Amino acid sequence: MKVTKNHKIRDYNQEPFFSRLTFHNLWYQLNICFHQMMMGIWPLWGIEIFTMMAGIISQNALAAMQTMRATSMLIFFVPMGVRMST
Repeated sequence: MKVTKNHKIRDYNQEPFFSRLTFHNLWYQLNICFHQMMMGIWPLWGIEIFTMMAGIISQNALAAMQTMRATSMLIFFVPMGVRMST
């Protein structure tokens, strides 16, 4: 919605779903959906990969990895929680 100078509210999202404009921008929309999907998947897959790596590294490296993992989780999940709460 946009308020113009004469204070009329115009809604620019009235394009029907099956229209030429929707199909024209379909590749762009699928590209955005793919990137959003990857942003949601990679943090979870990263945790699983770190867990599998824990079986093949030494105890010192495992302790360092666990420290870095806890720090990165704190840095990642605090802003995510703030984003979800707003």
